Amino acid sequence: MNVFQEIASGADEGVQDSRLDELLSPQVTQSRELAEIGQDSRPMTSIRMSARSSHVKSTEIARPSSPTIIEVASSMVGYITDEKHPYYTRIELDARISSTTKFDRVLFSHLGFKAWRKGRSHVKRRGERYTMIIPIDVACAATFEAGPFCISMENIGDSFTRVSVRMRHGMKHCKMTILQEEHQPKEPKQIDTFVKYEDIWYASVVTNGLQTVRIEEEVCS
Repeated sequence: MNVFQEIASGADEGVQDSRLDELLSPQVTQSRELAEIGQDSRPMTSIRMSARSSHVKSTEIARPSSPTIIEVASSMVGYITDEKHPYYTRIELDARISSTTKFDRVLFSHLGFKAWRKGRSHVKRRGERYTMIIPIDVACAATFEAGPFCISMENIGDSFTRVSVRMRHGMKHCKMTILQEEHQPKEPKQIDTFVKYEDIWYASVVTNGLQTVRIEEEVCS
C-alpha cells in the first residue's frame, strides 16, 4: 500500500488535503524521485555543473595534437640594378612559409644582427595551413618558430638559400626532405645529416629556387 492509499483509508478530507499538499510539494517530490532512481541528492544545478566540468576535463586530456609539418621555398625576385645600392648586382629573394602549426612572427637579421620583424598580422590562414610570404634581402636571414622547430632561411647569394633547422626534441622526431619540383622533377631527397651541438640537434641544407624543404614532426609511439 502506498502513501496515497493510506491517506484515502479512514482520513477526513481536511487531513487528506494537508497530507497531499505536503507530499506533493516540489522539495519532497524531487527528493522522492531522486531516491527512487538512485541519483545524487545534490541540487540539480550542482549536478549539471559537475558533469560539465568532468566532460571538459576529459575532452582536454583526450584531445590529440597534430604533428607539425612545415614547408619553405625561396624564389628569385631579381638583381639589384641601383648602382648606388650597397649590394648592386646582387640577387634578392622571396620566401614562402607554410605550416600546419600557427606561428606568430618572423625575425630578420642582417649580417647576423637583428634588423626588423613581421608580426602575426602578416600570417594568413589558407585551409589547414598558416602561410606568410617574406623577402630575404642580400646578406639577410629570416628566423621563425613553429611547433618543436626553429627554422632559419639565409640568402647566401646566386639565388641559393640555406635552410637550417633546430630540433628541440632531437633528430628522431624530425624528418627533413627536399622536394624537387617544377622544371626539374626528381625524386624527393631525405636529409639524414644531423649535427649535435651543446645537446641540441640541427640540420642544414642549401636549396635553389626550384626546391621546397619539408620539415615534419614524427611522433614516436
